[in-house]
Amino acid sequence: MIETAEYDRPPSSLFSNTGSAPSYSSLPRPEEETVQYTRRSNGLNPPPADGIYTKNWESLTLILHDQVPGVERPVYGRHNLVAGELELKRPENVLAVVIKLEGKVTVASSGIGAEVVPTVLEEKTLWDKSATTSTEKCPGILGFSFRLPWCFSQDGRPWTLPPSFEPEFMHTMFVRSTYSLTIVLTRMVKYLVSWENVKTYGIRIDYIPRSRASQALPQFNSIWSIKSSPNEWTQHVSTVEGPGQRPIECHFLVPAKYSHALSDSIPFHIQLSSSLDTLKELVSPSDVRPRQVGKTKGPRGVCAMRVYIARQIIVEIHGKTSFQTLNIGSGTIRAVPPADFEGETGRRRYPCLDWEGEVKCLEKIKTGGFDIGSLHVRDFVVLVLSIDQTSALQIAHPVKFATSGWSEGDTLHPEDY
Repeated sequence: MIETAEYDRPPSSLFSNTGSAPSYSSLPRPEEETVQYTRRSNGLNPPPADGIYTKNWESLTLILHDQVPGVERPVYGRHNLVAGELELKRPENVLAVVIKLEGKVTVASSGIGAEVVPTVLEEKTLWDKSATTSTEKCPGILGFSFRLPWCFSQDGRPWTLPPSFEPEFMHTMFVRSTYSLTIVLTRMVKYLVSWENVKTYGIRIDYIPRSRASQALPQFNSIWSIKSSPNEWTQHVSTVEGPGQRPIECHFLVPAKYSHALSDSIPFHIQLSSSLDTLKELVSPSDVRPRQVGKTKGPRGVCAMRVYIARQIIVEIHGKTSFQTLNIGSGTIRAVPPADFEGETGRRRYPCLDWEGEVKCLEKIKTGGFDIGSLHVRDFVVLVLSIDQTSALQIAHPVKFATSGWSEGDTLHPEDY
């Protein structure tokens, strides 16, 4: 599902800022650096980045350190060191070697324009023959290193460096956050006459800052586990018109914790309550499984519902804002057998129907939401409920996704936030 909208003012945020870290934070400040830390031993570490990444061209070979063997692109985390070597072929003809680390965010949307925001731009000259003696030759191996910054500045305001981000299926909007290494090689070519030849070589790198969920997911076995730990759950209540005279009240319960790992299966519970006659028109007592929204239309009175994860991508250019919403995760829904559906309901004022399930991000999603002013990415767990093909409601619960799950007894890692 893709939604598109355009308006003069940005939508109001559904979550508040948490503020800056207190003075006693264990994380280093931007001007500080972690000298050493102990690796986690709880099995939640990413694969060890103790290999190398190699890229071969006709005139040179690029080697990057501290990479997971076999990766398609080099991957770096928060404030990591981008270090390696260039192996030159025929270095005696080399006049100059320049390497650049570049990051940029490109946003464009129909009707409001386009903008390119530079996030990183560092350049180093590894060799320049004009700055040496006439007899000195370029070394065959040249080392280099760049330290990724914590943040960048846009319109005089600092922003946290955004992750690599390339969403798919954007119909009227183009959004990219990319990082690259570029080598500019100048060499003397001799063939009858001599001339300077300049060639450019480049690769893309992925910047994926690590983050960790702030709490564990609540234990969920049945509706009674929710009632026994009500503080661990958030309840959204809304009403929708039904086939009967009494409206249907929808209760959507999700974990109260705001932060989840991308790999988490987030539990939820759905309850519909109304009069007994209304509920009987929604579903049959022998089959309380709801249809998925978007399937072939059923008979009058059918209840259709869907739970999924929505990612809202908001672009602001020249004071105007547009957004698109993408589906980045799907949920499964299971019916809970109804109590007293056909029998005596004197113990309840209003009977109800219950469903439960889990929703999870797609495996291809590698980063959570972020905000750099001109580009704002935020995520929601969404319930869509359709009654009688005419009445519908949508409930959206804001969430933030981390790259790693919560672990009991774990302390904050220097690369987490």
